[in-house]
Amino acid sequence: MVDRDGAFATLEHKSSTLYLLAAVVMVVFLANTALRTYQGTSFPAVQQFVAPAGFLVGLIGLMGLYPQLSERARRLAQISLGVALVSALNWLTIVIAGVLETGGVIPENATLQAITGVLALFSMVFAYGLFGITSALTGAYRRFISGLLLLEAVTFVAMVANSAAALGAPVIVFEVSHFVVYLGLGVVHRNTGTPTDRTDSATDPTM
Repeated sequence: MVDRDGAFATLEHKSSTLYLLAAVVMVVFLANTALRTYQGTSFPAVQQFVAPAGFLVGLIGLMGLYPQLSERARRLAQISLGVALVSALNWLTIVIAGVLETGGVIPENATLQAITGVLALFSMVFAYGLFGITSALTGAYRRFISGLLLLEAVTFVAMVANSAAALGAPVIVFEVSHFVVYLGLGVVHRNTGTPTDRTDSATDPTM
């Protein structure tokens, strides 16, 4: 069983708020990308640490889904949480490095940026993918929420494919998808409550 009075319980109640906050950051990210794309100007701080902070906040909100999922599929939920924690630590590293680089405290480190960038892409795919799959399999949350979680994973897969295959899809398309996911999770989660009101038996907790 999960301690419903601990840190994860707090995140469980704040998950929708965290996603709404992440959605606001994505609006800033979108505006900055639009300025760079159509006017040739932008604010480096947004790319360096503001947008990464938005993804970090979103991951913290994602962890708020863990208690309910853990009650129905403990092992799968634990794996999902572990991947989310790794991803969150990676984004935290990006945020801290971005702040220090923007402030001129440390020089830009291309190697660190490459490592954290690749890890960010793949860890987000697995974090949101695993949470989405766990939610869909257990029915712990509405299908719409599961779908949004999977959409975020697919968005990062598309980003990887776009970069690897040089498809040339506009970056702003992916940022719109992030915004839709975070806003959707924030609104739907807030309006429907944390868990569904299903009364059927929970899945074997050793799953």
